[in-house]
Amino acid sequence: YDRAMEYYRQGLAIDADYAPFHREIGNAWYKKENYEEAFSAYKKYVSMADQDETTTIRYASFLVLAKDFKKAYNVLKPY
Repeated sequence: YDRAMEYYRQGLAIDADYAPFHREIGNAWYKKENYEEAFSAYKKYVSMADQDETTTIRYASFLVLAKDFKKAYNVLKPY
């Protein structure tokens, strides 16, 4: 995961506004069980990505994995 995160960081150096890099860094941190860093990266992704159903569901799924059930519920409540 470290090598993947390095590649994504290199991508961010080229285009810091490319939201999927933040998502993938968040996924890598999650796999490394660093949930605080994972959540931070994923929040950046959500704030930058198109606010469609897929993004919302991914965010809610991440919240569930992070055991933040109340926030996940509130994110999905409008749907």
